[in-house]
Amino acid sequence: MSNYQGMQWATCRALLDVITGTGVLLQAPHEDDVASVDRLGSSLHEADWDRAMDELRARGFVPLEDEDHCATEAGQTADGWSAFLLIVDNHEDAVRADVDVLDYSEAYAALLAEAGVQPGEDVPGGDAVAEPTA
Repeated sequence: MSNYQGMQWATCRALLDVITGTGVLLQAPHEDDVASVDRLGSSLHEADWDRAMDELRARGFVPLEDEDHCATEAGQTADGWSAFLLIVDNHEDAVRADVDVLDYSEAYAALLAEAGVQPGEDVPGGDAVAEPTA
């Protein structure tokens, strides 16, 4: 049994660890995306990503950003789902506000394993450890 909270949308799903304030968002493979009918609106993946982000932000979670201020992609599942790291926007909202870099690395590694993601080498839980910044 998992200690994570799960959320699901049409093409995204999330696992949240409210104890450490970490999470992972999975997005379906890009080849499964569907363009808008009029080509002026969002694709299915874009619209679902926006909805997921709105609901995650309402719970206090935001994407963990890299140095270019882009969501940190953490790897992929065996069936091609892309994984993005999440972090609480206000660390005081986490059950444990005293989480350190090693705790984050272990939390992300456990989340990625639970989600079936093979982590990349430049993400927490992969071969490198970085302190999260929201």
